[in-house]
Amino acid sequence: MKLLEYLPDYAYLAQGDPTQLAAAARLPQVYARSPFTAADKLAPALLRALARGDAIVGPLHIVAWSGAEATLGRDLGKLRLTGAASS
Repeated sequence: MKLLEYLPDYAYLAQGDPTQLAAAARLPQVYARSPFTAADKLAPALLRALARGDAIVGPLHIVAWSGAEATLGRDLGKLRLTGAASS
């Protein structure tokens, strides 16, 4: 299991396989476990604009955690962004 970052207040974003996450969820210090979805990764205003089909004016800089580039690419593909370039 890997802790990716602290999320205020009193939360950590963790990455691991299902067995590791289930074991961590059973620890007495863990209050809750919830998936981190594509919607959690983008600003609500951007999600609303995408849902309305608005054109997004201006560049977007999107960064993945190390080792998560493929997953990010898959999740962004689900959003059907047009004019997007990846590097």
